[in-house]
Amino acid sequence: MVDLVIIITTYNRPALLLDLLKDLHRELDCEYKIKIYNDHSTEDYSKVKDFLKDNINNYEYIYTHKRHNRFRFWELHQRMYAEMVGEDFKYFIQLLDDMRLVKGFYKKAVEQFEACGAGILNIMLPIALNTLLQKERCPFYHVGDMKFWRKKWNDLCFITTRDYFENIGWTCPAIPAGRWKVNPNASSGVGTALTHAYKGDIVIVGRSLLQHTGQQSQMKPHRKGYYALI
Repeated sequence: MVDLVIIITTYNRPALLLDLLKDLHRELDCEYKIKIYNDHSTEDYSKVKDFLKDNINNYEYIYTHKRHNRFRFWELHQRMYAEMVGEDFKYFIQLLDDMRLVKGFYKKAVEQFEACGAGILNIMLPIALNTLLQKERCPFYHVGDMKFWRKKWNDLCFITTRDYFENIGWTCPAIPAGRWKVNPNASSGVGTALTHAYKGDIVIVGRSLLQHTGQQSQMKPHRKGYYALI
């Protein structure tokens, strides 16, 4: 058993992914495995592969045979989660390729996950979401000096355990293609589908453990203040 399995999805962001991997190499003081799903990128990931080979003892680099983009992102999640069945781990963290880690990331993530009392802890809190939570007067609570928002939302950057996958049946619900006929700029819908599928408590950190790089090269506006993966 490893302490931690991490999944990272990536598309045409090799430089950003490399920065994230360097953060992980620096911050993870545990036995871990990294699984990278490259969604049929057209850019060169040779530096990423070299870094993995030279610095990460336990990893998988999976290059998909087709591009899923936001319309089929749920299919990629179905594959990723089905392939978690054979993994033996204590904690699981999912990340996107354009994230950077705060100092002390792993220790803080585990400590806050264990303290929050929920089955899923979203570890990213963008300014826009923080503002929205305040405007909606969402309840929050403190555990010592840690603050958590009581908001049932399964973001795509979170920490959990094996129970999460058993709860959702090791899959992601299918999302009808008609979703984008109604709203061509709608997001991938994966977060919403997973939120509905999970029968348990979900909370959000009061202070983000991830820093978004602000890159929008693979994104397009989908409503004011938010962006949807293409």
